[in-house]
Formats: sequence, C-alpha cells, structure tokens
Amino acid sequence: MPSVAPPTAQYTDSIVTNYWADGVNRTPSIAYSHNPAFDMDAIERARHGSKFQKSKAAATVATLKAALARYGIAANRVHYIVPSKPGAMYCAESPELYEHFISVYQTATVFSKDTCVVRDAGNAYSRDGESIIIAAEILNDVILPPVNHHAFSVNDHSAHGVAKAKWRALKKLDNDLDSTLALLKELDNIPSAHVIGWFKRNYLYDTYDKSEEIITAAMNELLFGDSTRWAAHHEDCLVAYYDKYPEELEAIEAPPKKKAKSGKIKARGRD
Repeated sequence: MPSVAPPTAQYTDSIVTNYWADGVNRTPSIAYSHNPAFDMDAIERARHGSKFQKSKAAATVATLKAALARYGIAANRVHYIVPSKPGAMYCAESPELYEHFISVYQTATVFSKDTCVVRDAGNAYSRDGESIIIAAEILNDVILPPVNHHAFSVNDHSAHGVAKAKWRALKKLDNDLDSTLALLKELDNIPSAHVIGWFKRNYLYDTYDKSEEIITAAMNELLFGDSTRWAAHHEDCLVAYYDKYPEELEAIEAPPKKKAKSGKIKARGRD
C-alpha cells in the first residue's frame, strides 16, 4: 500500500500489510522508504564521515527513536532502503520488500508451512517466475483473480480504506516521518472484530454449505451490491459497452433454440 504524507509529501513509501482471518494481528504492517529520516543505521553509515555528518546522523536516529516511541511503533517495522538512484523518493513494491516482511515474522507461531497466504497476482510476489511465498516454504499460496481481486481482498476492500480515512483526518502531520508512522498506527488500531467480519463477508463464509443460487446471489452482492456506487458503476459500464458494441447485446438477447427469451441483460443494460 503506498503511503503519501498529506499535504506536503516528498517521499512515497510502501507499506506491507497482512491481516489474519481470526483477527489476531500477528504481523503488524511494515513501512519501507527511501526517506533517510527512517535510517536507523545512519550513525554507522556516517562512521567515516565528517564531524557534521556524524552529528547529523546522530540527530536523525534520535528523532526517529523519539517518533517511534510517540506512536508506539517497534523499530523493526520501519526499513530504510538506500535508493539505487540518488534522489529517488518513490519506494516501489518489489520482491525484496515481501521477502523481508516474511523474514521478520517467519517463525513457527506466525508464518509456517501450514499458513495460507491469500494475495493478488502482482509480479512483486515472484522472482524469476517462482513464487516467493512458496520459496519461503509457505505451501498454501492462493492467488486472487485480478478481475475481482478488490472485492475479495480484506486489505483493499476495507482495511486500507478505513485506516486511510482516519489518517487523512489527522492534523499536524508536518513531515513524512510522522505521516508514515501515523498511518502505521491507524492500521494497528483496526479492531479485530472488524477484520473477522471482513473475512466473513469477503470470502462468503456463510454460503459454504448453501445452494448455487444463494452463493451466486451473495457473490453478486459482494461484487456489485444492490444500491451502492459499485452497482451504479456496473450499470453505467454495461450501457456504455452495449452502446458502443450493439451487436454484442443483440447476440446476448438472441433467444436460444427451444428456450424462452430472457430480458435480464437488456433490462440491466438499458434501464
């Protein structure tokens, strides 16, 4: 998840988030940044530098430690990445980020071979065509279909939006350091009951033993809703598509042999 400080951001960080179906926050989010304000090793890097550079590095570490304490964030949850190009301010998603995240939490009680990871199909989850999840000996690597990934993902379809809404409402976020740490804190503050509810809703727990019709109805509700902006957007897309390609609508509406004509697509596309 990209992090951009409102309203005077210089750096765009990446934050890896991972929620669990039982609501227990075993893997608090980790921020990755090219912002030297997050460099906990600044003193070591300046060891052979000038007196000024050493003094500046000491001040950087002291400021970072104070900020981490203020927000209640552990030091291992912020990671400074030296940019490959001087002056780079956007820390992009990459396999290295996910590998580091897994390594931080990969113990028998957190990530294990029996853990089921549900993720999107992004290239950052693989290296040379091989899943980094499987490479880390986490054997259940489930990839959500890109076309409706957003609807199923607890991160994208709830957690990120809830945390960011509260984060944007905060005042006095005067610098990128405070902004990113404040967002990490809001991600931590999401109640476990909400996370459990989102998993139950997004993955249709209540329909596992139901009929195909009930499952289909629940899926349509999840993807499009009844009166939400997603439903309205879906209707608009259908109208625009069939206005541009009327032959597609005609093909769909053409009655099959020996079967009654259905007007469902027409009603949804034209009303």
